[in-house]
Amino acid sequence: MFEKRNGDVRESNSRVYRAISLLVAVLLAGACGTAVSPSGPESPSAGPTPFPSGNADGAAPYLVRDIRPGAAASMSDPYAGQFSSLHGRVLFDADDGTHGLELWATDGTAAGTRLVADICPGPCSSNPNWFLPVGDELLFQAQDEAHGQELWKTDGTTEGTHLVLDIRPGSDSGAPTMFARLGDQILIEVLGPDYSKELWTTNGTAAGTRFVREISPSRATPVEGPWVAAGGLVFFAVNDGVVGNELWATDGTAEGTRLVTDICPGPCNGVGILYGAVLDGRLYFSAQSRDGLSEIWRSDGTSRGTYSLAVPFPGFPRATVSRDVLFFAAGETLGARELWKTDGSHRGTRRVSTIAPSSLVDWRGRLFAAAADPQHGQEPWATDGTTEGTVLVKDINPGTGHSSPSGFFTHRDLLFFAAYEPSHGIELWQTDGTTEGTRLVADIQNGPGSGLPAGFRRGFSFGDRIFFTASDGLSGEEPWAYRPR
Repeated sequence: MFEKRNGDVRESNSRVYRAISLLVAVLLAGACGTAVSPSGPESPSAGPTPFPSGNADGAAPYLVRDIRPGAAASMSDPYAGQFSSLHGRVLFDADDGTHGLELWATDGTAAGTRLVADICPGPCSSNPNWFLPVGDELLFQAQDEAHGQELWKTDGTTEGTHLVLDIRPGSDSGAPTMFARLGDQILIEVLGPDYSKELWTTNGTAAGTRFVREISPSRATPVEGPWVAAGGLVFFAVNDGVVGNELWATDGTAEGTRLVTDICPGPCNGVGILYGAVLDGRLYFSAQSRDGLSEIWRSDGTSRGTYSLAVPFPGFPRATVSRDVLFFAAGETLGARELWKTDGSHRGTRRVSTIAPSSLVDWRGRLFAAAADPQHGQEPWATDGTTEGTVLVKDINPGTGHSSPSGFFTHRDLLFFAAYEPSHGIELWQTDGTTEGTRLVADIQNGPGSGLPAGFRRGFSFGDRIFFTASDGLSGEEPWAYRPR
């Protein structure tokens, strides 16, 4: 998958891994961290127009810092813009035009926004990604010319940012990905000799980073995807070169790493990219048997406890747990997308509504989603799990036009998301769950231009504010923040 040439990793493959890491972050997000108390004046923005409503929030969103001054963007890479938190700061990746894409930190002010470490010195990029907080440090993948892509960690300081282990010595890349927490260990996938895939475990130290076993030989073509922890195991989909891409599980040991079951017998692929959801310690996922029909399956990590719920499931990451019930997009006919729910039993699996949902998120005891029905385009909806309790929250782009809400994330008692409306483009919206309380936060790029990128990802809630990537039209895509009041 990765090919080293003069110390550089082929960029296309790096971007694939960065895309997967962001998806994992979406699936596993929810940490809000310790409250941050920035000091000093906030950065002036280019003048986004706030849209207050009643006793709504006070200050408008603001540009934290124009890291790459002018119209150029520090976060224009489609896979840049990851956020994490450590020691009262938000960590993220950005490119200032001098140092390449590197690790940065902010306290929410321009003065408190700085480059943490130039891991790949000069204009080359270390491409830090796969952020995972572990105790007082942040584990991540990064690359430099001497070591290739390897495992790094930081305590948020320049002196405290260093290579954990050169897994593939020299300029070859270990390319650790799929970071999954299991007890006090972190499981990672590592690139082995001849592009094989290996399971490793780490505790964030060189001595505690070790090989477990090979999981995919070089001749196999694995389908990459998130690793999901459930019931004391980590589940993943991998091609072992014998039975195709199937469901595997590990307890972090060589002996405890095994094929769960061959869902599509023989060399065919039973499981594609593993977009899983967890309910009562069991994994729910999409799989395809020999008849070619994708259905929702559940697994407790044993062959006997892995079976289909016999509901067609499109296989996209649209499953979310709310109030101990799993909600997902499925259909009784191939190609249909409707809102379904299950308690894990065949009898408890039923259709909730005919709306076609995506971007599901659990919030305040209700499920919110981007969904469409015959009268409306894709808009924000909410459900309490009943047909009569499934309602349109607000028709942001009236009629059959789409506002296409995306990137839902929570902050205190509000739900934020990106949405499109013709006179303002794609901008930041918020809701308290009611029609009246659903409003445009600010027209960051005044007029029909979009302040949020078309591929807007989940923002980051930390302390008393949210952080996200935006452009006001004068500066490029840069880190922004908003402190609701």
